[in-house]
Amino acid sequence: GVVLDQIGNAVSPVDASALTLLARSHARGLHADLLVGNYSNALGDFSPAVASRLLASPSNIRRVAAQLARFVARDGWNGLSVDLESLDRRDATGLVDFLSTLSQDLAPSASLSVDVGAANSSAGYLAIGFNLAAIAHVVDYVAVMTYDEHGPWSGPGPIGALAWQARTLAALLAEVPAREVDLGVARYGYTWPAGPRVHDGVSVGDARARSMVARDHAKATWVAASGEWTATLSNGTTLWWSDARSYRLRVALARRDLPRVRRGSRAGFAMHRLCRAHRLGPEQRDRVFALPHDPTRNRRRAPRRYHLCERRNLS
Repeated sequence: GVVLDQIGNAVSPVDASALTLLARSHARGLHADLLVGNYSNALGDFSPAVASRLLASPSNIRRVAAQLARFVARDGWNGLSVDLESLDRRDATGLVDFLSTLSQDLAPSASLSVDVGAANSSAGYLAIGFNLAAIAHVVDYVAVMTYDEHGPWSGPGPIGALAWQARTLAALLAEVPAREVDLGVARYGYTWPAGPRVHDGVSVGDARARSMVARDHAKATWVAASGEWTATLSNGTTLWWSDARSYRLRVALARRDLPRVRRGSRAGFAMHRLCRAHRLGPEQRDRVFALPHDPTRNRRRAPRRYHLCERRNLS
């Protein structure tokens, strides 16, 4: 993937690791999207200032969109996925302008998708920078990030409780056609140390979480209402994480609310940090790594769309 520079008027080069992933995807008959984001290694987080410098400047928007369109065409990516996070209401108009410019600059065969944060209402989405109705008119797909409900920045809790995911998905579907929606699914968890170090936790996968619990002779508890596991270690550290059982419940949620999934399509899912979790079975791997373009979507004529789902770690 690529990231915006500090000025917001250019993106980093596509590095060798991304091109390797692209080649491997094509070798397996899969398509891949190039990911662009505003992650800052200096901050260790997404940079709101960098995003605003891009989105508040029409000249920056034109320059970055043209650069990304060249990368997609030059390297043979099948589309572009925009992952701008830590936005606020002031960024909403600029984001729509940026996506509209990308839509014009990309080849008709290339897909365009955008990741959006989770909120419980249309007003809530707008407050974090996403004018859903306007976005839906210019992109092929919207991936709603229904994960990180809790994390090291907060107190302990589910990574993405089922009821919370259902509410955020319902609010999104009030503005975005269901055929355009990908449901973001977590395959990882977090730890929260006890006491003043509560915010110094780390990300863990299913295998590591279970190993930590086993070594401590603690007990893991399945919380049905959240569809996730939790445990408290002898030193007071709390863990929450998801596994294959969690995944199946999210599949059921998507099948209920997203028509592409109800029809048996493998589309409708965006898995995050998959490498941290146990291996999925063949059917699940198809759903995770192969997200086909919906032929009924008429903005573009891309025959199929796939994206690499290790979104945050491609750069």
